[in-house]
Amino acid sequence: MELKIINYGGIEYQKMTELRTKILRKPLGLTFTEEYLQSDRDDILMACVEGEEMIGCCILTIIDTSTIQLKQIAVLDAFQKQGIGTRLVELAEMIAKEKSINTITLHARKVVTDFYLKLGYIIEGEEFVEVNIPHLQMTKVLD
Repeated sequence: MELKIINYGGIEYQKMTELRTKILRKPLGLTFTEEYLQSDRDDILMACVEGEEMIGCCILTIIDTSTIQLKQIAVLDAFQKQGIGTRLVELAEMIAKEKSINTITLHARKVVTDFYLKLGYIIEGEEFVEVNIPHLQMTKVLD
């Protein structure tokens, strides 16, 4: 298993988009628009691969000089509960620190807030609806 940063547009990015669609969008009856995917161009794209298979991924979007947003974290069902999500979040935090960014924010689906709480994220504000399901904004100030 390898964690790495991938480039926008190539074969690995296509695999990432397929994984995000399968795990995050298809179960909700949603798809990505081409316009939405264009926003990935300026983001930091992280992947967890095993051989040629994309088994996990997430995205970092720089908000400003002190804040980065973690989004679109997805892990194949067969690989869940094996620490891959945790490793992706840890990589995201390491990248943020390397960029001298001290705060990570995210919109967590309500069903996975416990995952982020265990990693030191705190809930901020009230529940809201995004992609037709309940979410909570969470943040973590990095050491």
